[in-house]
Amino acid sequence: MSLKRSLKNLLRPILKPMLLKYREKGHEDQKQVFFDEITGAIKNGNYDAIVIFDVYFGFEVKMFQRPQHIALNLAKENVLYFYKASPYVDKDIKTYKKMEENLYLVNTDLYWLQECLIDIVSQSGVPAFGQIYSTSFVEYDSWLKKFTDRNFKIIYEYVDDLSDDIAGFKISDEIKASHKRMLEDTEKVYVVTTADKLYQEAKELRGENKLALVTNGVQYEHFANIDCKKVPEKMKSIVKSKKKIIGYFGALASWFDYDLIKELAEEFKDDYEIVLIGIDYDQSLGKSGILKLDNVHYLGTVNYNELPTYSKFFNVSIIPFVVNEITEATSPVKLFEYMALGKPIVTTALPECRKYESPLVSDSHEDFINNIKKAAELENSKEYIELLRKEGNQNTWRQKAKDIKDLVLNS
Repeated sequence: MSLKRSLKNLLRPILKPMLLKYREKGHEDQKQVFFDEITGAIKNGNYDAIVIFDVYFGFEVKMFQRPQHIALNLAKENVLYFYKASPYVDKDIKTYKKMEENLYLVNTDLYWLQECLIDIVSQSGVPAFGQIYSTSFVEYDSWLKKFTDRNFKIIYEYVDDLSDDIAGFKISDEIKASHKRMLEDTEKVYVVTTADKLYQEAKELRGENKLALVTNGVQYEHFANIDCKKVPEKMKSIVKSKKKIIGYFGALASWFDYDLIKELAEEFKDDYEIVLIGIDYDQSLGKSGILKLDNVHYLGTVNYNELPTYSKFFNVSIIPFVVNEITEATSPVKLFEYMALGKPIVTTALPECRKYESPLVSDSHEDFINNIKKAAELENSKEYIELLRKEGNQNTWRQKAKDIKDLVLNS
């Protein structure tokens, strides 16, 4: 882990309380406005459920991921959804903002707003849920008490292996014990897992009671219907080379197989450019040495809204992860986004990729190289492209939201 990242994680527990103390007061003149807005929405909505997402993930971030997609799609399923504004990302949210029909971004760091919201929802007569993520890496019991003391149930999303590498710090025994209690609680907690490995772990502790496997998914039309012919500025020289493109988007971290990229760069130096898009999560990218290779291009982070205009130029899309405890429990969002793109997919031997027909899953570096060659043959195969589209359509975020709603209302 880099010094910069270590210092950031060290200082956050110190700076966060200071920031929250600053944010927890003020804007009292908006109390009545907020009260009227929310009570009016509930009165006029006839909702099936109300959810408060209480995690500092942030909404308006470049890398639009599971939390935002689930929020947007539950809102489309007649669920009134309140999404916590992050002080680090959603800085313009002083009190609340209506983002979409049935979806609000709320500054619940304001103590009066949080209390007002929870009270209104708890007295609404509508099934109420607090939604939290395992990747918050805190003692989850305080969330449990805050909500369940006022007749809420909890939706606990177990979305990744509890790993120090993902957290960016050593996860305490207290947090691990608290996580275990969440998985064991079958009275107040619904558990949603994203991978078979996580599902089996939860099942051993709670049986199948209030438990579901809901993998990641895709906003299908965002990647399948790309109406943009302009080449992004960062891609112009790459496209101009007339070589084919092996492409990847997502986090670049310790679980990314940099050695495999070196082998690909050497094997296909005359035929392919390799494009990497995403956040350098732990500064492992610079240390890897791959940026010195002539046919490897790191484009940095690209806004989610613009991502399809880059990835449409991929000829082959890849997921080159090392297989370890982290990646064995990973449902890659990019897998489903690649499917919607209709581009051949080559992956390493990830369990969550083996579940589908369209990815060319590789058991070794040599196998991966051979699968790149196979992918080149499949690029224009109508039958294969139809398979990609079919599997993408079977894994939309809308369906994932329906699965979560079905769990909490019908089990």
